[in-house]
Amino acid sequence: MRRSFNTQASEQLNAWLAGFAQILRCMTAINFQWFLHAMLYLHTKRVLQRQAEKAGHAS
Repeated sequence: MRRSFNTQASEQLNAWLAGFAQILRCMTAINFQWFLHAMLYLHTKRVLQRQAEKAGHAS
């Protein structure tokens, strides 16, 4: 199975995470993994919410 990769989305996510670089540098590996997982979860929820709002306004 072939999967596509959205490089623009990846660059935007990396830019967003760069804002947390100072915090991430000070974390242990376990805390880093948890923090990254939590932030990706919240970011995904936010993106999906914006998409739903945009679709609701377009209708």
